[in-house]
Amino acid sequence: PVTSQELLQSLESMITYPNNHRLILHSEPVGKIIQSEISRNADLIQPKLGKVLWDACNGATAWPLTILGDAGTGKTCAALCVLDRVYGPRRYTTTAELVFDLNLLRRSDNPSRERGFWEHWRGCDLTVLDEIGARGEVTDSHYEILKLAIDRRQDQPAIFLSNHTIGQLADIYDDRIASRLQSGTVFDMAGWPDRRVALQTKQCPKIRQRAKKRGG
Repeated sequence: PVTSQELLQSLESMITYPNNHRLILHSEPVGKIIQSEISRNADLIQPKLGKVLWDACNGATAWPLTILGDAGTGKTCAALCVLDRVYGPRRYTTTAELVFDLNLLRRSDNPSRERGFWEHWRGCDLTVLDEIGARGEVTDSHYEILKLAIDRRQDQPAIFLSNHTIGQLADIYDDRIASRLQSGTVFDMAGWPDRRVALQTKQCPKIRQRAKKRGG
């Protein structure tokens, strides 16, 4: 299994992937693309997931990388650990935020604004699209925007995240979306433990011990 140190060493180098693109990643974050309370410690990435990221970044597997699994298993944490280490243009968004932003641009009656958005999306060194199929009604615009977002990253570095299986995503959307999400590499984390619960369980004895010392 790949250790977290080996993963970090991989992130330090210039990495090649399909179609002769190059992605420069570094061992330390060059700046968080989003500020959140999500833990982004690369040492917390499970070895199997680290190996999947290792292979994707080194061009051993095809892009996009679709990671599936229950909430709390560390999908977003792992994706952000990689994204934070990209020097070039990058983007993280949830599907709901993406749909909201694009619908807002479309209401501005200025086609160049939407065109500019997709040019940026296409030009990013890495994009992460989270919470695919998470909630809400799938409207025509929702479907179209999601399809465009996936198509614009065809054969380019992109990480797609969902709490659903491919079969469930086919039911939520249709077979075309499901097929596109399988066009590269799919990693299924179904049945993995909730990382947040595990961390809380691990930290509880330390917290109680510190509280006891303060009380004493």
